Amino acid sequence: MFNSCSEYHQCWRRTGMTVLRASDFQQPILEKAGDNLRIDWGSVLLALPDQSGASAATEARETAQSNFAAGKPFVSDDLDMPRRASEGALLAASLDFGHVGSESVSRHILVGYDDLYSIEYLKRWMRPYWRRKGMTIGELLETAEREYSAIDRRSREFDELLATDLRQVGGEAYADLATVAFRQTIAAHKLVVDVDGQPMLFPK
Repeated sequence: MFNSCSEYHQCWRRTGMTVLRASDFQQPILEKAGDNLRIDWGSVLLALPDQSGASAATEARETAQSNFAAGKPFVSDDLDMPRRASEGALLAASLDFGHVGSESVSRHILVGYDDLYSIEYLKRWMRPYWRRKGMTIGELLETAEREYSAIDRRSREFDELLATDLRQVGGEAYADLATVAFRQTIAAHKLVVDVDGQPMLFPK
């Protein structure tokens, strides 16, 4: 079982290929400034593509855990919202991998975050780069699912190329450490689009 929840009040909506959404009820976009802050606007999304035996729903934590333990599918949404995250609401998904055998089985879910506006720079609110041509989060998820195999292949190829280069420079232990540091460093950046359409990369 995979579950995701927000620190804040939660609301949900289901669309398309079973997409669950959780967001802050207030949506104070770019209102706070300073360090040691977490984003408190936008929406986290859990998308479940059509797969055999897969199910997803917004459920209370206890209900989701008991259903999963009993092997029951998630079928109905808990619509008691908004409410505090401390009251235990989840975006829950269950994937059926069947019986363990000699053949490998692959399943996946998509997780996204729609922040609407990412950064305020020189009094300008800047959108994430993927929104530069007006793409919506729904279209982004559909594109990600459609191109999943190609993206997965390219990612694995890049991982292997990076690891090979790092091994040549500093050996196996160095490669292990540097690949983790690379992911951590990239994750601390935000790619946005400027008013003229140019990409801008902001490091943390």
